[in-house]
Amino acid sequence: MKKYFSNFFKSWTGKIITLNTIIFAIMSLYNYMQVKQWEFTEQTLSQFGAIHPHESSWYTVVTMMFLHGGLAHIVCNSISLNSIGSALEKHAKNWFLPTYIVSGIISGVTVYFYGSDWTVGASGAICGMWAMLIVYNMKYLRSKFMIVATMIDLSLLIYI
Repeated sequence: MKKYFSNFFKSWTGKIITLNTIIFAIMSLYNYMQVKQWEFTEQTLSQFGAIHPHESSWYTVVTMMFLHGGLAHIVCNSISLNSIGSALEKHAKNWFLPTYIVSGIISGVTVYFYGSDWTVGASGAICGMWAMLIVYNMKYLRSKFMIVATMIDLSLLIYI
C-alpha cells in the first residue's frame, strides 16, 4: 500500500488528482465561509475560474478543468482520471500531460462558444485521454466491452 501511494504521487495522474482535490477543498471552505452553505454559488464559481459561455475571461478555458461542482463530481472524475490516466501513463507516458491539457482546453473553448451555463470539471480532458489511449493502443478495441465504452465516450464527446 505504501508503494502504491509513493508511485501515485510521482505520476501525473496522482499530481492532477491531488491538485484538483486541494482546489476543491479550498473552494468548498471559501464558499462555506462566505455563504454558510456547501453548494457553490455563481460568485464562488466565477472567482475560482469556472467558465460561463460568452462572458468569462480567456483563462477560464484552462482553469475550469481543475475545478469541480460538488463532492460526487470530483469523486467520479478522480476515479475516471485514475483508471484512464494510469493506463495512458503505462502505455504513453509522454502523451499524458499534453493530451490532458489540450483536451481540457478544447473542451473549455467549446463550452465558451456553445455552452449554456456555468461549467467546471475535467470531463473533457478525461474524454480526450480516453481517445488518446484508444488511438495509441488499438488492440483495446478487440474486446466488446471496449467497443461499447468507446462508443459511449464518443457519444459523450459529441454531446458535451
